[in-house]
Amino acid sequence: MSVCLEKVQFSDAVILIIGFKAGSLIPESSELTYTRAEFEQAQKLGRPVFPFFKTEGRVWANKESDAAKKKALDDFNNTVTSAGLTPAYFESTDELQTKMLLAMTNWNAEGRPGARRVFTTPKEFFASFESNVPRLFEIGCKRSATARCST
Repeated sequence: MSVCLEKVQFSDAVILIIGFKAGSLIPESSELTYTRAEFEQAQKLGRPVFPFFKTEGRVWANKESDAAKKKALDDFNNTVTSAGLTPAYFESTDELQTKMLLAMTNWNAEGRPGARRVFTTPKEFFASFESNVPRLFEIGCKRSATARCST
């Protein structure tokens, strides 16, 4: 579990794929799956989440036979759909690939809102050089009435 949550912490965004099965329940919780824990961590950290739901005949279905997993998957589905996210729906891996590519392309075109920034803009980087604050290795010396320069 700690590895799963750590990977979410170091991610810029989360692609969430929800199929017809719940996956594994966390041993400490009879109603929480590892995927849901990752989703909740992403939400807590403010990471963008891109949900994709597997469908058959354009309808999502819960095909779990185990009662606890069935309830966990229904609850997770309701949590995601009520989180204010716009999910995409797919029936085939080709359709999923196309919709994921479109989602990432749009996110990049919007400037990747919500992502951690790795690089700064030139204006931000050089801002300190444009200020009147003295710098440690400034070349030359500005003389004032009370100070003398020594080189």
